[in-house]
Amino acid sequence: MSELKTFQDLYGSWADKTFPYSTEDTIASHFREESIEFAGGVVIDSVTGEPLRIAASHDPEEAADCLLLLIHHAHKNHYDLFEEAKKKGMICIGRTWDIEDDQGKGHFRHKEER
Repeated sequence: MSELKTFQDLYGSWADKTFPYSTEDTIASHFREESIEFAGGVVIDSVTGEPLRIAASHDPEEAADCLLLLIHHAHKNHYDLFEEAKKKGMICIGRTWDIEDDQGKGHFRHKEER
């Protein structure tokens, strides 16, 4: 068992006990908020719809929040997040990527998608 899977089981069990009403939809909604905080932007309160703050970009703590929410989602849905990431990573490594200038957006597509 991978170290991440061991942590996924520990953290996922804790999160299920601590947040017993969480669902895959509430986890996804919370992930959306945390990813906006990580990327930098206005965070909208999921209850009131009001802007909460302009978040700092690329904050490691916000990155960790995103990872923890993905770990909780994986635990709740009975998949090994690290194994899924390895599988997807190997698919990406095996693809050919179009790295032509995208005008600074940093969003590249693999050639098979075109």
